Amino acid sequence: MATLYRRAGSTPGYEIRFFDQQGNRLTVYLGGRRYSKQTATELKQIVETLVYYKDNAIVVPDKKTLAWLEATAPEIRQKLAKAGLIDVPETHTLKEVWKKFLEMKELDRKTGKIKETTLSQYDHTKRRFFEFFK
Repeated sequence: MATLYRRAGSTPGYEIRFFDQQGNRLTVYLGGRRYSKQTATELKQIVETLVYYKDNAIVVPDKKTLAWLEATAPEIRQKLAKAGLIDVPETHTLKEVWKKFLEMKELDRKTGKIKETTLSQYDHTKRRFFEFFK
């Protein structure tokens, strides 16, 4: 069960408090005046659902919760991830993806799966791609 608190003072806003399986109290702070009471209440219900699924080691099957998580702001997903309620996938830059791709193709060249000319074409494509998008 999660509880919604309205903070007063120099840093007003809402926070959602809940306990994990080990009995530790965790807080998701919704910061400043950016969130309405309706939004905070909706987020509290989502937190309660996520805590239930996490405590019972269930993958989130609830379509409403999954749709809400996909549609919500990245800031909220980061707050939920920091509280340990969801996993945020690792992000990579496009440059990192290209580098990894070319490393894999270099291994293919060494094993004879692709030719040297194909690898040079990939490298040329990479240069042109980054020239175009700067």
